Amino acid sequence: MSENEAFEDDNEPHELHILLAQLAKSAIQLAQDLKALEMEGIDNLPQWFQAKIIIAKSYIQGAREYLDGEMGNDLDESGTYAGKQSIPDVQKDPQFSSLSSIGKADTLKKLQNGDTVTI
Repeated sequence: MSENEAFEDDNEPHELHILLAQLAKSAIQLAQDLKALEMEGIDNLPQWFQAKIIIAKSYIQGAREYLDGEMGNDLDESGTYAGKQSIPDVQKDPQFSSLSSIGKADTLKKLQNGDTVTI
């Protein structure tokens, strides 16, 4: 059975949610490992290794952009949100969750005022 056949009947949101949670956990661990390498002064990794991370990022962003389009979200490719109606969408954005408390409050205040923000 190929990998594609295994997912033909199991592509429900719940199953994909579990896979993404596992991916997120792996990504966090990988980021911590890379930070440790950086602290040790290691600054050169094989190109194939870097390519895997770049490709994974591209695939995840592509899937997210597809769902954003399907759900009619206001997110464009640059992560720009405009006006009050964008507040629920910006709060779901992973970049928003990485902002400081002050950055989050500032972003939400700008949207409340009808401004445009890019995160």
